[in-house]
Amino acid sequence: MAHGHAPTRTSPHPDPTEAALKPAPLSPRRGDLAEAVEGFEPAEPADLERVSLQRRYDRKFLVPAEQLGAALRSLRDDYRVVLAGGERFAHYDTFYFDTPTLRFYHDHRRRRAPRFKVRIRNYADRGLSVLEFKEKTSRGDTHKRRWERPDISTSLTDLDRERLAEASPRVFAEGDLVPVARTVFYRLMLVSKRSVERATLDFHLTLERDEHSRTLEGRRPRPGLAPGHRDAPRRRQGRPLQQVLRGRRAARRRARQHLPARAARLRRSPLMPHLASLLVDAASALGPRLALDVACVLAVVRLIYLRAYPRQEYAFTFWLLNLITFAVACTLSGVHVEMGLSLGLFAVFGILRYRTEALRIRDLTYLFVMIGLAILNGVAAGAEALARVALIDLAIIAAVAALEFGPGRGGEDSVTVRYDRVELLPPAQREALLADLSRRLGVPCERVVVEHVDFMHDSAQLVVTYRPTAGKSPA
Repeated sequence: MAHGHAPTRTSPHPDPTEAALKPAPLSPRRGDLAEAVEGFEPAEPADLERVSLQRRYDRKFLVPAEQLGAALRSLRDDYRVVLAGGERFAHYDTFYFDTPTLRFYHDHRRRRAPRFKVRIRNYADRGLSVLEFKEKTSRGDTHKRRWERPDISTSLTDLDRERLAEASPRVFAEGDLVPVARTVFYRLMLVSKRSVERATLDFHLTLERDEHSRTLEGRRPRPGLAPGHRDAPRRRQGRPLQQVLRGRRAARRRARQHLPARAARLRRSPLMPHLASLLVDAASALGPRLALDVACVLAVVRLIYLRAYPRQEYAFTFWLLNLITFAVACTLSGVHVEMGLSLGLFAVFGILRYRTEALRIRDLTYLFVMIGLAILNGVAAGAEALARVALIDLAIIAAVAALEFGPGRGGEDSVTVRYDRVELLPPAQREALLADLSRRLGVPCERVVVEHVDFMHDSAQLVVTYRPTAGKSPA
């Protein structure tokens, strides 16, 4: 969280207005840079209208500040400078907002499109506060919208949220936005005299997040680094500023100002930050759903099935079938799938059979319960959906337990046997038949159904319903 927004934190800037007007630690308004910029003509209103560039293509460079004086002097005939409250170096104080999971930040790092940026920018020299919304499209264009705010502040108002929701409802897909970072810097803005081009150079960029602060400086003692930002409507070569920066071997950068502020405490490497970000995102998205699914399987298999039917080999099947179905459901939940295909996949799992032996109806029902729980838990995205699915899971588990252990139904199972004492088959001998079957099978037999009688071989095929005991099954 950023400064002064969450009531449970102690902010280093208790007064929002005072925080928004905090001066940058260093100033380029004096010295060689100030002298070099004095030679530029002030921009006219027509120049600003021509390069408003709400839709644009941009490039960014990182330039050693001590090299800029000579470079700027060579550009006086090609550009004009934009004044801010009479100053050539405008003072900017910016607060960035993101979702609680930092979705905007991770989308920028992974170069996803479309992606968004939301910020409140306070212009200290003009006493102006502006809400800005940017959308980067898959074509590489940047769409920008700006709304002037009634006063300088550091938090989103209800009117700000309405404007953002109107610009793109997807901004609030994960809930309200929270402040995550702050930048303070001086900006020099140049506009081309001959083309639709705008260049901004930022000096003494200070990045803040929570109580941490960092100023962008070079690795050796020097005045600092100036992030150069060149905007144009399309990719074109031959721009004077671009040629000068390339001639001085300026490092081109894709990073935004708010990205270093959010990752100020991370040690960057070519691979690990991206890998760590992917793992964190995956854990936060799948962790709660997987934990709920595992808890449901434990309840059904350990507390219900194995207590009623001590068959450990089926527990192995239930676990793997559930986890595989959960993985498929999680994968398909992020992909548009037609309803017919979804029902077809569900049917394929539902009619599953093993060719080695026929499954009993009750065991097949448990397989269907494992598949259903996996699909429910796998597609539950978001806290609200997860809560609803948890209630459904609880109802299913309670129904299974009630049917298994309810009055007159608990723990019954059945087995097909070939019986040789046909003299005990008449209804009058049913008690003796059950007693003989109980003695031979080693479990209490409750009911028996005669399916087939073979008088030539003095045998019969019976379906015996019994009540399993712990650790025992029919011999």
